[in-house]
Amino acid sequence: MRHIATVSLLACLLGSPTLLAGWTDDKGQALPDTPHMRSAGDFGAQLVFTEDLEQFREIWNVSVTPPRLPTVQRVKRGGTISGMVIFYGCKAGGDRQCNLFAEFSVQLPDGKRVSAGGASLWTIAPVADQLMLGDTSLDMRLGANDIPGVYRIEVTVIDRVSGLRLPLSRSFTLD
Repeated sequence: MRHIATVSLLACLLGSPTLLAGWTDDKGQALPDTPHMRSAGDFGAQLVFTEDLEQFREIWNVSVTPPRLPTVQRVKRGGTISGMVIFYGCKAGGDRQCNLFAEFSVQLPDGKRVSAGGASLWTIAPVADQLMLGDTSLDMRLGANDIPGVYRIEVTVIDRVSGLRLPLSRSFTLD
């Protein structure tokens, strides 16, 4: 059976657009940092999974209000999973552009850690008081030779302008 959760960004939106100081729920109450959702001052990032990257980005791009997005925590062999970063509050440099970078790795069910590389996450001007979906993702197709069990995706989101680093991790299960 396929397990799909739907994330409502109302549950993790910023409470006040003028006071960015961490993730809040839809009532403006502060949410504690978790391994997959962290903040440092005015900068925050969250790691989410989906099995349909194209649909996720399409919903994200056309939504005016906080979208309801299809996310997953389990995947079957032959399936795909993508890890994406939602963020806010990147710092602009002298050129008025952000410079966010993501370094990915995967911990396999046997404990082995594999580097999955790094890529630019956002290199344009910041959008004030708004959640943004990073330009890159970690995409995995899981086949017959992949070990069933719990996989952990780790990403360090680096704001190269401010020097802030947010380590994120989230697990999924391959059935």
